[in-house]
Formats: sequence, C-alpha cells, structure tokens
Amino acid sequence: MDYRIITAPEAQAPLTADGLLKATSLLYLRDALEGERYEECATLIQNAKGYGARQSEISGIIAKYLRKLDTGQGAYLKSGRRFSY
Repeated sequence: MDYRIITAPEAQAPLTADGLLKATSLLYLRDALEGERYEECATLIQNAKGYGARQSEISGIIAKYLRKLDTGQGAYLKSGRRFSY
C-alpha cells in the first residue's frame, strides 16, 4: 500500500511524536472509510484535528475515497484486494 499522507514540506522535517500521531490518526480515518465504518469517522476526524491535521489533509483523504467509489470499484477490487491511494 502507498501511504502518502504527509505533505512534501512536512516530509522534509524529522517526524515528531505529534507528527506521528497525526499521520496515524489520518491512516485510521482512511482505514475506516475503506472498511465502510462511517460511524467512526467523526471521532477520527476530531482526533486528527487534535493532533494537528489540516482540513485540506482530511478533505483529501475523503475525496480520494469518494473518487474510488465514483469509478465503481468500491472498497474492494473484484480480485478481493483492497485499493490503495
């Protein structure tokens, strides 16, 4: 899987504990969307914001998920493999 969530300026700096928590919370959000566990998303978004995630990062994850749904692929490909961003 490709986990490109951290933007380029942030990727140049060493990852701090707060940056790691932010990245992890964004991954949890993406996994909840992929697993269609939408009831968890509001809490995960609040956690991500609490760890410093910008609205644009959160919106980007949601937009990528919605684009995958718009292509008719859904959360899983026909082969049974999960899609990646």
